Amino acid sequence: MRRVALIVALIVTLTTALFPLLGGSSLAHAQPYPGKEFAPKGRPMGPAKQAERERMRDAQGPARPVHERMSPEDRRQLRRDIDQHGRELYRGRNR
Repeated sequence: MRRVALIVALIVTLTTALFPLLGGSSLAHAQPYPGKEFAPKGRPMGPAKQAERERMRDAQGPARPVHERMSPEDRRQLRRDIDQHGRELYRGRNR
């Protein structure tokens, strides 16, 4: 019985160690979302990434506070914009 357990443990260990060498991916190098960079929490992001994030935030203009709601006029304007762009997108289609 001990011999069988030792053989199984040896097979599992060798398979786990050789899996990345045989073309399989290692979980140590896996990213949570393919194609997206992943930086663990607490680890500072690179200066280029930080500069890009600040540039995008500045381009969007001043941010509204989270608790602030849209005014009725802002809501109406948003609905008009969506309606206008919907007409441009679906021009010529019969619904």
